[in-house]
Amino acid sequence: MGVAYAEYSGRRIVEPLFFPHWTQDRSNRGVRTFNETYDAGRLNELVKVSTFEEFHRACNSSVDILLVAPTKHISAEDYQPKRDFYSQAYNISIPPYHKIPSSFDERVDALRSTDSVKCLGILEPGYWKNWPVTPTVDRLKQVENYLILAPAIRNMADRAADKMCGGRPYLAFHWRNRTGEICKPDHPCKDVGLIAAINKTAAVAADDLKKYTAKNNLSCTYVAFPPFAKRMITILAHAKVPNVVTRENITTSEYPEIERFKEDNYMMALIEQQICIRSKIFIAAMFSSWSGLVVRAREAMGAPTEKLPDIITWRDDRVSLKR
Repeated sequence: MGVAYAEYSGRRIVEPLFFPHWTQDRSNRGVRTFNETYDAGRLNELVKVSTFEEFHRACNSSVDILLVAPTKHISAEDYQPKRDFYSQAYNISIPPYHKIPSSFDERVDALRSTDSVKCLGILEPGYWKNWPVTPTVDRLKQVENYLILAPAIRNMADRAADKMCGGRPYLAFHWRNRTGEICKPDHPCKDVGLIAAINKTAAVAADDLKKYTAKNNLSCTYVAFPPFAKRMITILAHAKVPNVVTRENITTSEYPEIERFKEDNYMMALIEQQICIRSKIFIAAMFSSWSGLVVRAREAMGAPTEKLPDIITWRDDRVSLKR
């Protein structure tokens, strides 16, 4: 959405840095650059991309106005850590909380009054969906054709996709449910009943996936999942889902260019997203940002996507498939 607004308003966009997910092994937790992640050359064909050094020089390291979605509630307690983060990570000063428009109408007015603002920021642009003044859906789809993954990532994923299923069309499936997936101090990971409910629901999902692939004449399935959800491999095997391919299969010596990233969850997530983008049908996890990136890229291509809750025939009431 940030890129779409930059194109819509004739602005440059400042390339961000990317920070590792908490599941990343400490040995690979370095900050990643925009060029490592996206094709900056391709994006420059749509909007001009500036570095942070250029931003610091042009804007004196400060954002003049920060736009916030009218429907987004944010408290002073929630906002201050974000302000601290931009200061520490980017050496950028964003406006203090008391300068952020608080009402719906004030935020809409701020959006409509940006022509004279030189250095503009957008807080969490993913919340822009229902803004009354926003880029059109067609413009958003256009952005997806320019905001694409870096060439090295696309090339690795494309070669893997061509090889892993013998060149045949394949289905891609993102398995993600947060109910009981991980153990944290405040998480009920010792709830044996809940774990059993999750496994039973996963077994139904696996059986439904098998039927779905048969119905659509697809004999190969790529399954993407977080590092802490590996049990799904066993569940899919018990359901006899044919020709299941996962990260484990494409990080062997048979795929040497990908094997070197085996312990790098950041790079592997991007490679897997590209594999899912290329699939004939993609089954997305609901409200997952990981799935969402794949879905938007596929929408721009006119490629079909299904949602997991729409194909699963049963789930335990204690299990959420929505996050």
